Amino acid sequence: MSVGTTKSPALLDSTAATNPSFRLHAHYNFPPFFTLQPNLTTRQSQLASWSSLLLSYCSHHHIYRLSSSHSIFSNAQLNRRLKPEDVRILFASMVDSQHTAEWVDTQRKKSSASEREEIYVLWHSIEEWASLVLAWTEQTGQRNTVLTFYELLEGDATQSCEWRGMPEEVLGRVLNVLVRRGRAGLLGEGEGRGVKIW
Repeated sequence: MSVGTTKSPALLDSTAATNPSFRLHAHYNFPPFFTLQPNLTTRQSQLASWSSLLLSYCSHHHIYRLSSSHSIFSNAQLNRRLKPEDVRILFASMVDSQHTAEWVDTQRKKSSASEREEIYVLWHSIEEWASLVLAWTEQTGQRNTVLTFYELLEGDATQSCEWRGMPEEVLGRVLNVLVRRGRAGLLGEGEGRGVKIW
């Protein structure tokens, strides 16, 4: 997958929504998609469709952090928007049931999912990301080399890597998987944090 840039959360218009490089799901142009349905079976299907849309959209645009106010939850052509409380229900489903997202750390202090506003979107699980980083170090001869978080996230050698631009908090969790597997050691703190993968 090629590296893209994070798109601005400006309101999606018909041009952005029909961008030939990303195709929105057909449900996106169906007005009831923007209102959570009361029937439990229908709602579960709707949440799964929203989750699928968000995963493919965020993967395509390399968006790792998503807030309830993001433009993906609005359809200007339909003049419809998924309500913030419904977005939070969707986020809770992605975190708790589907395991395709995690709450942003600063939001964990809030008492309930109904107060949380942001998630990290995981189109790969943390374990899958760890395997991708490990495979990259083997393919590029980086094993037993100290790499800073900056080098992994923004360095020249990772320009074509899918994790490029990932939030440091998420990268830290990814690298901790390699530590638990006995394949890496974390070094330093703060801006100088690094890792040695063997």
